[in-house]
Amino acid sequence: MGFKVLPKSNEHEHEKAKEITKNIQSEDLVKFGFISEFIDRSPAISVLNELMEEDLCDILLNTKNALTKQYEKLLVLDGVCLIIANDVIPGIVK
Repeated sequence: MGFKVLPKSNEHEHEKAKEITKNIQSEDLVKFGFISEFIDRSPAISVLNELMEEDLCDILLNTKNALTKQYEKLLVLDGVCLIIANDVIPGIVK
C-alpha cells in the first residue's frame, strides 16, 4: 500500500501529482484500495508538502515555541548557558 514517488528528473509530472493529491477525496481512497471502514475512522484527509532545509531552519529559529529556544531555557534550569548561533542551524538540519 502506498503511492509511487516520481523521480525529480520529471518535474512536470511531479508537480501534476502534487496537484492531484491536493484534491483527493475519500472516494478516491476507496478506488485506490483502502477499505471503507478505515476511511470512515479518519475524519480528515491531509496532504503534506515536502519540507525543505530552509523551512526546517525557519521552524527551528523563528517559531513561537522553537526547539532551540526551548533547549536554551531548559538548560538554564540546570545552570547551563547554551547559546545556539544562527549560522550552525543549517548544519544541524543536514
